[in-house]
Amino acid sequence: MSAPSDRWFAAILAVLVGVTFLPVVGFDLVYDDHLVLTDNGYLRTRGDLWKLFDGRAVEEGVPDAHRPVSVVWDVVTYRLFGLSAAAHHGLSLFLAAAASVLGFAWLRRRGEPPWTAFVAGAVFSVLAVHAEPVAVVSFREDLLAFVLAVTAACLVERRGTWRPPVASACFFAACQTKMSVAPLALIVPAAQLGGVGRRDPARARTAAAALAFGLAVAVLHRIAVLGAFSGQGDDPRSLAHTHGWDVGVAAGFEAAAMGLGRLLLPVGLAPDHPDRPATWADPAPWLVAAAFALAAGWCLVRSLRGPLPRAAFVAGALALSFVPALGFVPLRNVEAERYLFVPSWIFSIGAAAGLTLVARRLAPRVGVMAAAAPAFALVVVQGAAAQAHARDFRSESRLWEVAARRAPGSARAQSLAAIQQIRRIETYQRAERPVPPWMWARARAGCHSAARLDPHEALADMCQGRLAVAERRWEAAFAAFLRAYDKGLGRADRALAAAAHVALDLGDAQRDEALAQIAQFLANHPYAAGLWAARGRIRHRLGDPDGALSDLRRARRLAPERWDVVIWGLELALDLGDAAAARDLLASVHDDLVERAPAPDRATIWRRIRLARTLGLATSDPRLVHGVFPP
Repeated sequence: MSAPSDRWFAAILAVLVGVTFLPVVGFDLVYDDHLVLTDNGYLRTRGDLWKLFDGRAVEEGVPDAHRPVSVVWDVVTYRLFGLSAAAHHGLSLFLAAAASVLGFAWLRRRGEPPWTAFVAGAVFSVLAVHAEPVAVVSFREDLLAFVLAVTAACLVERRGTWRPPVASACFFAACQTKMSVAPLALIVPAAQLGGVGRRDPARARTAAAALAFGLAVAVLHRIAVLGAFSGQGDDPRSLAHTHGWDVGVAAGFEAAAMGLGRLLLPVGLAPDHPDRPATWADPAPWLVAAAFALAAGWCLVRSLRGPLPRAAFVAGALALSFVPALGFVPLRNVEAERYLFVPSWIFSIGAAAGLTLVARRLAPRVGVMAAAAPAFALVVVQGAAAQAHARDFRSESRLWEVAARRAPGSARAQSLAAIQQIRRIETYQRAERPVPPWMWARARAGCHSAARLDPHEALADMCQGRLAVAERRWEAAFAAFLRAYDKGLGRADRALAAAAHVALDLGDAQRDEALAQIAQFLANHPYAAGLWAARGRIRHRLGDPDGALSDLRRARRLAPERWDVVIWGLELALDLGDAAAARDLLASVHDDLVERAPAPDRATIWRRIRLARTLGLATSDPRLVHGVFPP
């Protein structure tokens, strides 16, 4: 940054992000945070990072392994913060502020006037579509990728032999975090042809070479590791898999139009948007595709003729920025607001150019303050909408309650909202309190609605299974959980673990089937802590203490924050007649870990410990104490 005023502008942008999104620091871990952080056993292992870069992590089912830099980031932040939701949300807030400040710095290096760059940064700081990547920890990959990509863009704005290679490395890391930043490899050189600031063809060639090299290495590595470009190519939940590639692309173009609408007006925001199939028989995909093609063509032709006009640059860059989410590669949730992060930056540049132009023309007649009113109003409206939308992600129950209400056509939202209701029912049941009839009615309606909306949705079967467990219909629950597993549930380990727990109350055939399925799954997915714990539980009930101890030890190492593994370890010690070991086990874990267990479970454990000690069963077995909970 060239002047002290730039530092003040940057500080104001950081404060603006903080004022808008500061409440997220008090939010829970929600959405995919449990998949990426809470239940991700890979984060707790040491010496396995190399698997991210040779394909082993993908084969072993590590979440987001096709984005290795994102996983490395999760490993580092977990080691620093554990599962502290406040710390992780604070880091997301820092990344959001860094994204705004770096974007402002890049515009200034491009030669943009301070106020134009500041307005672009201010609009970008408070856009309502940013609520999802800022408020959901597992979606901070969009923030990190953008920060790395804009750092690369800033590096190629200065002379120096070391800058292009470092820029290539930064852009490689950005693409390995989230491939949605790939269009910046073309957008940044286009900006240097006059689309943003001064025209500099030599700098554009340097930037194009540096960023293209980083992108090419990232793409080649992904293909070498995955055998394909997309990490979701074989996902049975993508539209390309369920309806065909052409339907997925048509839906992507329609989703792009919806995304542009949400950028212009912060309405229709929701925590979840259903993947709505579209066909090329509909006019909307053709209209959007034609508009994008015209915009890209206009940008290309004008860049070849001379300085690129701002309007042509913004139109072409917007079209390019939507390409990763258009469905050319299979994707889920094509309408997700996190896919709008790069397009939102281009939108902010265009909005700033328009607002400053209006302000310059109005200022001589109405004064500077009145001329700045449209920009101020846009920032206030977007910031208020962003803060309101961010509150939708405050907790898991609120998230899916809001999602089910705003996206009534989403089978996923209806399923997860009903599962939240079933959890409340289970709380009543554990406390031996009568469950209000309206709770049962709401849970059943949600599960049935999800199954009707999308018979292929595995979460609908998980919902039916959880409901059957609450109703004590074990056979139906077991069948529903296995259906969810067969349909390719994203959390297949949860479906198998749930089936295994239900199998304990069924016959030998179901237990054997569950054990066989678990053994096959764990052979290929060794970091599934929940399945190790579930198999340990079954082995315990089947009279195999050594096998149970081995599985619980593995589960404990992969998920040291799970209270259920602690409780099952205590039960194993007590069933072996070792009350002293159980007492020592309790002393070896943090009090808050055991306190998270349901009160009836804690009371039962303490009652059994006292009874065993009364009977004189008090010889502590070190194998138990240090087996389940290694020192």
